[in-house]
Amino acid sequence: MRLYTRLPARGELLVKLKHYQQKGEYDPADKRVAIYLSHIQELADYKLTLFHEFAHAVDHLLFDVKYSERRIEQIAQNTYQTNEELFEFIKEMYRLPEIRFGKK
Repeated sequence: MRLYTRLPARGELLVKLKHYQQKGEYDPADKRVAIYLSHIQELADYKLTLFHEFAHAVDHLLFDVKYSERRIEQIAQNTYQTNEELFEFIKEMYRLPEIRFGKK
């Protein structure tokens, strides 16, 4: 699990992140979730993005990429609406810092 406060300085990843305003990704090769905080405006969006990327991780590790992007988003939304304690668990487990959102 990695939080990025800035985008990479150059390269293919930078182009992809800027073009699509990507908020996060799961890298199956490294088995790592990355969250790009510069594309996230509020706490709810941060939580949804985290759940979305962890849903990709679970899908990859348990089901070998069974679910569509639409289904992953449904899983993230359902998780956010029914199990907010999971966010606190993930935050504690990965020792994620408190993030404050607002105007820069």
